[in-house]
Amino acid sequence: MTKEQIEKRINELNLEKEQMNTARIEDEKKLAVNQAESTELTRRITANTWETSSKAEEMRKLQTALEIIER
Repeated sequence: MTKEQIEKRINELNLEKEQMNTARIEDEKKLAVNQAESTELTRRITANTWETSSKAEEMRKLQTALEIIER
């Protein structure tokens, strides 16, 4: 290989490296956004799960009170 060919190939490889790094950074940003969205959805699902809500606890207490009254 000539000096020019080597320099050209180095430049090509550097360009590929830059493109790959740019693509990786963009993918990392997308992943971070997706993870944040996933975390928020999980939080909302948990908050909206009937069994873990304060209303479910209230219902259990009322049902117990009703059972006691009906005895």
